[in-house]
Amino acid sequence: MTTSSDLRVLTSLQEIEPFQAEWRRLSSMPENDWEMYWSSLLCQEPAPAPYMVAASEGGRLQSALVGRLEAGHVRLGLGYWKLLRVPVKRIVIPMHGLLGPSGDSTVEAMIDRVVQ
Repeated sequence: MTTSSDLRVLTSLQEIEPFQAEWRRLSSMPENDWEMYWSSLLCQEPAPAPYMVAASEGGRLQSALVGRLEAGHVRLGLGYWKLLRVPVKRIVIPMHGLLGPSGDSTVEAMIDRVVQ
């Protein structure tokens, strides 16, 4: 079971890069492949920041929730009328953004960390 002290939020290449080998070990889908992830960040304008919630045990990455922190808008409207566009920062977790096997309690703890 992962405790909140075993979870870390990483938001830069410098923080995430040491986990590259473990990321590759846990990756199972093209959507969460190391190269695909970084190239998708670099091709967007403006470039979003990486976002990763890492669950480790004994200093070793066991699972991770990976996504990106990007600028966006929330549209507020009434029926078909769009009254307001509010700029926001949003965390986007793509399909298959969960790396490695995770129990329900670990995933719940990771989502709680994202909400915080």
